Order: sequence, then C-alpha cells, then structure tokens
Amino acid sequence: MASFTNSPSRQKLLKAVKDHFESNGWFVETVRNDYQDYSVSIGKIKFAVLCVDENRGNFHDSTNILTKIERASVTIRGHWNRVLITVLDRNFLNVPLDDLRSKRVFVTTMPQLDEVSALGIYAQSEPGQMTPLQEDLLTSELQYGIFVSDRYQKKGDQDRAITWAQHATAAGTGITDAHLHLFSLYRKYQKLEEADKISKIITDRFGDNPKFIKMMVSYSKERGDTIAAVTWENKLSGSNLIPRNIQDILTIQRSRQADSPAENITPKRPELNAPSHKSGLLARIVTSLKSRH
Repeated sequence: MASFTNSPSRQKLLKAVKDHFESNGWFVETVRNDYQDYSVSIGKIKFAVLCVDENRGNFHDSTNILTKIERASVTIRGHWNRVLITVLDRNFLNVPLDDLRSKRVFVTTMPQLDEVSALGIYAQSEPGQMTPLQEDLLTSELQYGIFVSDRYQKKGDQDRAITWAQHATAAGTGITDAHLHLFSLYRKYQKLEEADKISKIITDRFGDNPKFIKMMVSYSKERGDTIAAVTWENKLSGSNLIPRNIQDILTIQRSRQADSPAENITPKRPELNAPSHKSGLLARIVTSLKSRH
C-alpha cells in the first residue's frame, strides 16, 4: 500500500470525515491501518472508510493511485466482506474514476459524502428511492442484503426477498451466510432446481459446516431422498458439533449406536455393593462433624 502520511491536510480530512458521519447519526470507530481509517455504522449498514489526502507527487501517476485504492478495497472485502469507501481530497479531483464502481470500488470526495451518510434513513428498513451510488453501495453490503431480504420474506414478497439475497451472495467472497440464506429461500419457495445448484456450490466449499449439514438433512427428507438424508446425518454425527438441543443429541446417539457392536451398546448393570460418590461424601461430612465435638 501507499504510505499515507499524517500531514496537516490529511489530519484535517480525517476530522472532517469523522465529524460528518457522527453529525448524521452514524457510529464511528477509529481503525487505523494501511487499508482503512474508520468503521462507520448505523443500524444494519456498515462501511469501512479510508481517507486519502496526499500530494500527487508521492505517486508515479494516476494509474498508480487507483491501483493502491483498488487493492485496499479488495483487501477489505476479502478479509471482512465489507464495503470500503475511499474519501479523496482536492489533490485527486482529476484522477479518472470511471468504471471503478463496476469493480465495487467506491471513491468519493467530501462534497459527495452527503450521498453516503443519507443512507442512514434505510438503516432499519427496506431502501426506497436511491441514487445510482447509493444503490451500488447497499447492494454491495452483504449483511444489509441479508437483512433486507429477510424483511421482504416476512412480508411475503418472494421476488424481492430472493433478489436481495442474490445481491448479498454476490457481495461476499467465498461461501458466506448469504449463500445459506438464499438456499433457505429457494427451499421455502419450492425453487428446487435453484436450491440444488446452490447446495452443490456450498457443499464443495463449505460442506463441513454443521448448520449447513442440518439444512441438508431436512432438505433431503423433504425431497424424499432417504439415502441422502442418512448420509448427511452420518456426516453430522461425525463432525465436531456440540449438541445444542435434544435433536442434536438423538442424532449423534443413533449414529454411534449404528456403528457400534451390539454388546457395546448394552448398558452395564451397576454393582449392588459398589460405593457411591454420594455415600463417600456423606461419610466425610459425618466424620467432620464428630471431630468438632
């Protein structure tokens, strides 16, 4: 990454950005590293923010500048599945920024920051009328996409629920909660061909996840595929799953009993004269009381 200095002009930009978001009701957390300066959030919306106020002479050319910014954006998305907004100062106004948004690289200036902070009105609801930048930002935010999809699902709006789940799936890198959410929607709305396709994608990269395995057990049973259901149940019992309910326990016990010889699953009868831990404890208490007298 470029070495962004702590020049007076950059310090001024950092303060201006922080004050802007806070004055519009956003929570601002300072996160200083090579890729971001702040984490800003309001309700279900959260962005990473990088402030760049540098002399153009510190870079070889405008292409070099854009490469640094794009690398930061890719890093933030790759590690945290988060949108990075880079705020530039006046020294960069002539840098060509066309086509960056198509790569999910978002660059703005202080005067344009109002467009970003105005998204706070949708922090706890489905979005309404938006500018192209606002729409690109929200459809690129994974957790917000899941949130909006879930709201539409509860309202019975199948098309929008699926659309926002697809936005969330595309926004992340690798297999994320968005894939599981989209899979659950396809199941609910009986879009079985789509459900099969995404389940195969998840299985290839995320097949050991206990939550997904449980979903596949019930999905296989819904489809009447007993062999697949048993296969997934066996995989569940063989995973490092910590039982969270009685169904988890019963599933694991059934699998263990099926794999064990009959004599090993017959409970051993306790010896009638075997001393118990309780009786030993009682004896020690009585002895202690006698010694006091």
